[in-house]
Amino acid sequence: MTDTAVSSSVKGSPASSVKLEFGAIFDQAWNTFKASWMHIYAAILVMVVTSMVLQNLTKVATDNESSIAVAVLTVVSMLVSYFWQIGQMRLFINKIRNVNAPLALLWSGADVYVKFVMAALRYALIVFGGMLLLIIPGIYLSLKYMFVIYLVADRNMNISDAFKASAMMTDGVKWQIMGIGFLAGCFGLAGIILLGVGLLVTLPVATLTSYVMYNILLGRLEGTEFAK
Repeated sequence: MTDTAVSSSVKGSPASSVKLEFGAIFDQAWNTFKASWMHIYAAILVMVVTSMVLQNLTKVATDNESSIAVAVLTVVSMLVSYFWQIGQMRLFINKIRNVNAPLALLWSGADVYVKFVMAALRYALIVFGGMLLLIIPGIYLSLKYMFVIYLVADRNMNISDAFKASAMMTDGVKWQIMGIGFLAGCFGLAGIILLGVGLLVTLPVATLTSYVMYNILLGRLEGTEFAK
């Protein structure tokens, strides 16, 4: 955990004492990108290429009016994306921690795959249900449980505990998380100004900010039943 990215140590501290600071979080994300940009690009490239291949196959099936093939390829695309997502999350989290993380982590998701998919689907259903209740509850729930899949991928936490732990991590700091997410999103899109080329830097850095926040807020689990 990087102490400079939070106003005070989060270990054993109440929710109200935690203040996430965008400047410090951005600095850590930027420094991580500079130190590991080749692995970060490789991880993104693997996901992009895989997605493009599956999308093209789906398009061919659609053009041939093969509804069964389209349905199968759509499901396969979703399941494959979950596998790469686990590996990417593990790689990025370890890079944030300045741990020597090999690119082979991208292929490490088999051990938590089923649990990860179930957690992701449960999260999506909860947020969708909240969105049906005039949107605001959906936003609240998406922030409350945003670290569920991080906890499953990173700590192999069971699904119920991951939801409880994420709620504990985000308690009292949801507005800060949303604000930092908004600023990171604006920074990510700022790359468009440089004819789109800037996106090669701004989007990865913006993505890494969520992993920095996750790593910081993990400290709130110290001294609880969810401590590692």
